[in-house]
Amino acid sequence: MALESLKEQVEAVHQAEAELQAARLERDNLIRDARDAGVSMKALCSTTRLSRERIYRIGLMSKSSEAW
Repeated sequence: MALESLKEQVEAVHQAEAELQAARLERDNLIRDARDAGVSMKALCSTTRLSRERIYRIGLMSKSSEAW
């Protein structure tokens, strides 16, 4: 019984991790689209509460994946 409960908890954690990863991917795509549309770095930083460095890296990730 305890083993089944543990298995269910592990499955719930895996599901939550997958949902978090999907949400981060969606956020990163929205940030890239906003940068491509001309939204300023300052506006993105204040809205998303992410650092300039993080937003810059998100933009770099999109360019490096386009090169492939």
